[in-house]
Amino acid sequence: MVTFLSNGLLTRFSGLFVFLFVFIVIWGMLESTKVFGKGKEGANALVALFVAIFVILSERVTAIISFASPWFVILFIMIFFILVGAKFFGGEGINFTELIKEPGVYWSLVIIGIVILLVSFIQTADKNAEIVEDDEAQTPIIDPQLLGAIVIFLIAIFAVIALTGNVVKK
Repeated sequence: MVTFLSNGLLTRFSGLFVFLFVFIVIWGMLESTKVFGKGKEGANALVALFVAIFVILSERVTAIISFASPWFVILFIMIFFILVGAKFFGGEGINFTELIKEPGVYWSLVIIGIVILLVSFIQTADKNAEIVEDDEAQTPIIDPQLLGAIVIFLIAIFAVIALTGNVVKK
């Protein structure tokens, strides 16, 4: 059975995910800090593109990002649910940016981030020492898992269109 979380399908696109992740994060940081000045979106995108390409060229950095990013996502989802739960149970006006400025919360998040990065460095240290060739990694695009995922995406797209009504007006 084909699932979205199939290990074979995700590992084939992990390089693309890492590339897009690094590109978006670097571009967002450059846009928010205005390092090159206002109105320099092209320069920011170009720098982010080159950084993402350099990250993809290093197997070790790609492995570290692939290992650490799900843990950071889980961390942010937990923070989101804690804030929503606090608001649900009577917390008034909890502001995430003001909450982060508190020393206890700030240092707790920094320590958790450092632990995630250290564990990802340790876990990926031995994986890149030897490169194992996989015969399935060189298969053509006619792969049952990929085709099944495409069919599931198409069904989801048509279901959304059918549920929302006729979007395209003639």
